[in-house]
Amino acid sequence: MADRNGNRVTQKQLYDELGAVEQRVSKKIDALIESVNKVTVDHAGQLSAVCERQTSNVARLDAQDIAVKHIHEDLDSLRFADRRVTYFSAGIASVIAGAAALLDHFLRR
Repeated sequence: MADRNGNRVTQKQLYDELGAVEQRVSKKIDALIESVNKVTVDHAGQLSAVCERQTSNVARLDAQDIAVKHIHEDLDSLRFADRRVTYFSAGIASVIAGAAALLDHFLRR
């Protein structure tokens, strides 16, 4: 067998060179796998942080949602109480007006 330059090459030399090429390729593949694993771990950490922030934001939004519901319930209670006070005040005013009319009627006699 001959190499590119026409020199005679033995089968052992071919196997030795093939072994050297295999070692270089293997080292490059190992480095590539290590790099991919490092990037994967880095991104997994970032993804975990994003998921934690999202969970925190969802919890905060749920808490705000609950607070808004309580505020609406309180406003409804206040509106109902305001109506009761208005009707109660109107009733008291009617009773006072009636009492004043009766007092006026009896005092004029």
